[in-house]
Amino acid sequence: MSYSKEERETLISTDDCMENWSIYTRQRKVMTKLLKLDSFTEVRRETTDEGQLIELEGIIPFKNISFRNLSKISDERKKEMADRMRNVKK
Repeated sequence: MSYSKEERETLISTDDCMENWSIYTRQRKVMTKLLKLDSFTEVRRETTDEGQLIELEGIIPFKNISFRNLSKISDERKKEMADRMRNVKK
């Protein structure tokens, strides 16, 4: 059994008392990334009868998740950067 696209979700939560993030996911990409982290502590996993991982739950330290602003580069600035890179390669 696998989940539909609407059912494949990731939930991340924390509160002021916790020093960790609790993570529950059904998304393959997120499960793969979590399992590669040394700091990830697995709490629960669910697999199909064939052994395919379909759900993962665990915790990671608070410092492992951050939020950032994506930089917005104007088309003019992109062109300047591209020109500079072309000149470096010459």
